Amino acid sequence: MPIMTDHEIKTKIADGTVFGISIDTAIFVRYGCNLDFSVLNKLDQFKNGLIEVLFSEIVINEVKDHIARKAEDSRRQLISAIRTQSKQWKIQVDISELFTALAVTGDARSAARDQFEHYLSSVGGIVVPATSPADVSAELLRRYFATEPPFANTDRKKHEFPDAFALLSLEAHARGKRKLLLCVSPDQGWKEFCAKSEYLACVSDLDSALSYFNESGRNIADKTMAMWKSGSAPQLDAEVERAFEYGLEDAQFEADGSSPFEYESEPLGAVMQYLKLDTATTPVVIAVGEDTVTFTINVRAVIGFEAEFSFFVRDSIDRDYVPVGSEHYTTEDDFEFEVVVSVRRTLDPEPDVVDVEIAIGRLEVDFGSIEPFPNEDPTHEKY
Repeated sequence: MPIMTDHEIKTKIADGTVFGISIDTAIFVRYGCNLDFSVLNKLDQFKNGLIEVLFSEIVINEVKDHIARKAEDSRRQLISAIRTQSKQWKIQVDISELFTALAVTGDARSAARDQFEHYLSSVGGIVVPATSPADVSAELLRRYFATEPPFANTDRKKHEFPDAFALLSLEAHARGKRKLLLCVSPDQGWKEFCAKSEYLACVSDLDSALSYFNESGRNIADKTMAMWKSGSAPQLDAEVERAFEYGLEDAQFEADGSSPFEYESEPLGAVMQYLKLDTATTPVVIAVGEDTVTFTINVRAVIGFEAEFSFFVRDSIDRDYVPVGSEHYTTEDDFEFEVVVSVRRTLDPEPDVVDVEIAIGRLEVDFGSIEPFPNEDPTHEKY
C-alpha cells in the first residue's frame, strides 16, 4: 500500500479496512526486548476486540533469540561475580545452592519461550506461521533474484530472508481476509515491501501506530503536558524523577575518553540531573481506558555519569601492559529519552499519575581527556 498520511490511516481504521496490527523485531529491540515494557503491553487494548494483533513466527523466534542471548550474558556475568565475591571475601557457602536459587542452571531458551508465551497471551496475539497455505517460497525466490523488496541490491541480500518470509506470510494472511494489515517497522526493506503491497501498510514506530486508534485521549495528554511545563504538576515531576532513578540503576553505558594511555573503563553510576522540558515533543496517545490515558513523549535529559578508568602502558622489553594507576571521572551529557506517562482523566488540581516508565537504551558517554594522574606531571615515573 503506497505511503499514507495519518488521516488516511485513521480513516481506514474507522471504516474497518484495517483488520490488524503486526510489529517487526526491531520494535522489540528498541525496548530491549523487555516484554514488560508498557508500550509493548498496550497492544492488549485490542484483546477480544475487532483488531487482530499478529506476530510473524519469524519475529517471535528472533525476539526469543534476543531474550535468550541476554539471559546467557547475565548468567555468565553472575557466575563470574559470585565466584569472585566468594574467593575475595573467603565466603564458605554452597555455590551450587545459589546457582539453583538464581536460575543459573536454567535453560535460557526455555525461559525466553515462556516469557513470550506469557506476553502473547496477555496481548491476545495470533501467530502467523512462516509457511502459510499460500506457497510463498516461489515468490520469495523470485524477489531474491529480481532484487525486489525486502531484498536490497547488496551483498547482504541473504540476511533479508527472515524478513521476506515474515512479510510474505503476513501478506498472504491479509490477502485471505481481503483487508489491510498495519505493519510497524523502522526497517527500509519492510517499508518498501509494504509500499508495493495491496494488503500491507507500514509505519515506523509503535507509538504512532497505537495513536491512530486512540485519538480521543489527545485533549487529556495536551492538558497534562501544558500543566507539567507550567510547573503545575509536582506529582508528575516526582514520578518522572523516580522513573529515571529506577531506570538508570540498571542502565548500561559505554565510558570512553581520549588518553595517551591504554585504558579500561568501568561504569559506576548514572543520575538524572534535570529535564529539558522545552525539548518535549508533542504527546502521542497510545492507549485510552475508561479512566486513564497513556501517552508518550520524547524529551532530552541531562544525566550525570561516574566511571573508573584503569590505565596501562606497554613495557617495551617484556611487551606486557603494565598498570600505571586508576582515576575516577565524572561528566554530564544530555540524551533523548522516550517517556511513557499514564494519568487519570481528572486533571484538577493536577494530573493524577498512574505510572511513568522510561525507555533507556545503551548510552555512549565521552568523558573527554582522561589520564591516571591528572593533577601531576604525567611524565613522572610511577611504575
